[in-house]
Amino acid sequence: MSEQQSRCKAVVRRPAVVRRNLRKNRRISRPIPWLLAVMVCGLLTNTGCGGKPESASEFRMEVRKICERSFPECRVEFRSEGNAEIYDNNDAPVGTVRFNETAQEAARGFRGPVPVCVIFNASGEIVHIEALPNREDTPYMAKLDEAGFWENWNGFRRREASETVVDAVTGATYSSRGAIQSVQQLLK
Repeated sequence: MSEQQSRCKAVVRRPAVVRRNLRKNRRISRPIPWLLAVMVCGLLTNTGCGGKPESASEFRMEVRKICERSFPECRVEFRSEGNAEIYDNNDAPVGTVRFNETAQEAARGFRGPVPVCVIFNASGEIVHIEALPNREDTPYMAKLDEAGFWENWNGFRRREASETVVDAVTGATYSSRGAIQSVQQLLK
């Protein structure tokens, strides 16, 4: 056997450990585990932190609850995407609501979009703003509530509120900036 032939055989031969690892790696590349991984990732992408779905129907349910806290015994009728009318028991209009229909429409905070709901009374003044389900960390969103962040817009009409400069909350800067941008998008 010539020297060149022996070098070629040395290159082709692999130690048993390498051969065993190659066999293990081949098993991983089979399509079924990859397909399962893709499916699980898809499910996780469609849910928020804690498995909360971020769908339009869930947001509408949350908006209804928020409206009922602001206007007890009210009826909410969803008109168009991101808009609803609030009526009292006598079918008299008492306010309107603007909200992010899905999380993708909202501005981004630290962990993802921060969708919000803005409630106006019958005269067009903001009476309540609240965050809808999101992926932000609970302690940071609690800081916004503690700082009275959401009340910064209360009492303003839509145009005045859109021109109001609201400072970010220290310690929850990204979350508050995302919320400010989401509110400004809804006030346009």
